[in-house]
Amino acid sequence: MNISEYHDNKEHEFSTCIDTGQGSDVGCVRKINEDSLLAAAEQRVWLLADGMGGHQGGHVASEIAVGHTLHGITTKLTPEEAINDAHRQIKRIAETDQGFVGMGSTIVSAKLEGTRLKLAWVGDSRAYYLEGGSAEKPLLQVTKDHSYVQMLLDQGKITAQEMRTHPQKHVITQCLGSTEMESIQVGTKTIPFLHTDRVLLCSDGLYDAVDEAQISKLLSAADSAQEAADKLIEAALDNAASDNVSVLTLFHLGNQPELAEDSKSKNGVDTAARDRSEGHSKRRWSVNAAQQVANVLASILPQSLHQYFFGNK
Repeated sequence: MNISEYHDNKEHEFSTCIDTGQGSDVGCVRKINEDSLLAAAEQRVWLLADGMGGHQGGHVASEIAVGHTLHGITTKLTPEEAINDAHRQIKRIAETDQGFVGMGSTIVSAKLEGTRLKLAWVGDSRAYYLEGGSAEKPLLQVTKDHSYVQMLLDQGKITAQEMRTHPQKHVITQCLGSTEMESIQVGTKTIPFLHTDRVLLCSDGLYDAVDEAQISKLLSAADSAQEAADKLIEAALDNAASDNVSVLTLFHLGNQPELAEDSKSKNGVDTAARDRSEGHSKRRWSVNAAQQVANVLASILPQSLHQYFFGNK
């Protein structure tokens, strides 16, 4: 169980404990995993992005999306401002290096603010909320897709059920890196996040393969956030997931002012956890969020762009 402890002193001293689970799988059809996850415990921020743009571009775009958004939030930008900053960075790289022309990414982020969770998103990566973690409560889709089929649904031209099988269900109306958009319209919503509540962030690879009834069942039945993440990905693979499948699960464990020291998070950033395409679990840990972001970007950017970002000669 990966428990992160947060202190809120606005009214009185207490610790909010969040159990975080995470996982990403290439799926049953794709050759490359273009999704990226980032869980920044000390910053109270969780991010998930689904990249697009071919052999290397999609992976680079999604890494920049989560990395620059986290950097922006930690330097006091709002999530909307930080996401737009990441959008501009992806555009600049695509304009600088022909190998990345056309790359882009969706994103969904969650930022804990006291007893509330602020969600921000672009594209069709989603956030779901399960009040009290109870199967008796409805699973609520908090985000609203920026997609062609969502537009058709809003216009009353198709039903919610028809969205799932529509031939253009993967066409999104905006993404980070879109060359024709100087800025993007970031969706936002703030929800209560209290003891026993559960939240899921996911790429479309999950909800395309697993319906909401099954998602709710697995999310409510799990004893830990990581168990929920694992079970959700397994269900998608059992249903022959045709896309990359990525999830972040957040379980609110309550306010515990006397939480034992050895239960506290020892790290600032937990990055993407599990990749079954390589047959084993992978975890990367870092104490410093900014250094983690720099390391990720340095590993994925071509050498020609290092000077632009890092000042390297």
